[in-house]
Amino acid sequence: MSSPKGGKPGINLLVSLASLVFFIGLAELATVSYLKITGRALPGKIPWAVDNEKSIYQFDETLGWVLRPNHSEPGIAVNSLGFRASQEFDFTRPNQEKILLLGDSMVFGKDAPQAGIFSEILNQELSPSIFVNAGVNGYSTWQELLVLKKWVDRIKPGIVVLFYTEANDLDWNVRRDSFHPGVEVRQGELVSWPVNPQNQ
Repeated sequence: MSSPKGGKPGINLLVSLASLVFFIGLAELATVSYLKITGRALPGKIPWAVDNEKSIYQFDETLGWVLRPNHSEPGIAVNSLGFRASQEFDFTRPNQEKILLLGDSMVFGKDAPQAGIFSEILNQELSPSIFVNAGVNGYSTWQELLVLKKWVDRIKPGIVVLFYTEANDLDWNVRRDSFHPGVEVRQGELVSWPVNPQNQ
């Protein structure tokens, strides 16, 4: 059976696959170049971004990376405590319900403008309650537990809400790249390992 225009099926397939690989590689190169130039980073690209002052992320010895306090860019505001919020929080005010929101990109509001993330809306509509958005892109549930341990005594939340997705949250607990603290169960024991930026 002949292929259209008299070409050989095997050669046409190889040319198509080679073209596809070439364009995927070109798209990856363009994406990485864009992220380096702008200082943005995606989960898994954190290591080279944390030292860039334009980046929304900065290195943290316990968590791997955190949001850079007082960072601002179009559509994103980070307050002085490092939470995605357009307002500062005073956790000492009496008779104030405090709700701590833990999660990754779902809570952070990846690709959403500041005014459109749910914590901003709740803080406007349910004042004087405080909804503290502690979400950070790329976090695992282990990192979210570490966030809770870091802030629980200072915030003293009345409610803690953990946002969880089966898509990747559990899998990322066992990542062993240098900027991910991790945890796993070994012989019935919970074993954790720290951030190790030297192991890249």
